[in-house]
Amino acid sequence: MMDPIFSARANCLFDRANLVSDNPIFAKWALGAPIAVFGNWVGGRVQVSGTEISFAMNGMNRLFQHDTAALSVPLHQVSSVRFGKMFKLARTVDCDTADGTLRFRCFGRQNDALLAAISAAMSPESSATKPTTRP
Repeated sequence: MMDPIFSARANCLFDRANLVSDNPIFAKWALGAPIAVFGNWVGGRVQVSGTEISFAMNGMNRLFQHDTAALSVPLHQVSSVRFGKMFKLARTVDCDTADGTLRFRCFGRQNDALLAAISAAMSPESSATKPTTRP
């Protein structure tokens, strides 16, 4: 990834099938009930560069997931970005792709900054997305 134009702690919504439900900590803390209601929101770090959006899980959340590889989506595959809602409680940043919607939930006003960074990087006027030419 190029130098990020945005980086923040965030949660990303993953498929429930990615959960490692036989983890003893999972059973002890009864984490299954909230996940059944709210979804498999995985903590980590979201970054936006001039070419992609990436998400890497934090160490604690990797204990509960089958696929722990960093997620990377090229910006040219993102057709739109908008605010969404997790139930009616929390605002999310939703990135639509041909494969579905990638959802992030940041802390505080970071959702605004994330949406602005993705929108700016996707903009045709953005120098971050234009190829550089050498003389």
